[in-house]
Amino acid sequence: MKNQTAYRALIVLAVVVSGLMAAYNLVGKEPFAVTVSYVLPEIRQEEEPAQESAPLTAEDVELPINLNTATLEELTVVPRVGEVTANNILEYREEIGGFTGVEQLLEISGIGGKTYETIAPYFYVEDA
Repeated sequence: MKNQTAYRALIVLAVVVSGLMAAYNLVGKEPFAVTVSYVLPEIRQEEEPAQESAPLTAEDVELPINLNTATLEELTVVPRVGEVTANNILEYREEIGGFTGVEQLLEISGIGGKTYETIAPYFYVEDA
């Protein structure tokens, strides 16, 4: 849009200068030349915004999920597991060097007995 406005302004300027030159020449003065130069910016088609990938859904993830290979996106598919809890799971996995059992989820901040009962069926543990 800005490029079109600049281009239109340049055309108007050229028409005005041409008119002034013609008027000046009509009154019997010495002819003169005016050079107007303007570097037009490259006119590009507006790029479409990059498509962000849609968040994963339960249909996109093979359940149950291996706690030792799960990604943040996979973890957040599980009900009651948001980004904060998913990050806590990943950090804990890093700290302990990998899970040996699903029950270790109880040792993670934000996962109590009730949450554990809800999410445990969605996970299993296998070496990475």
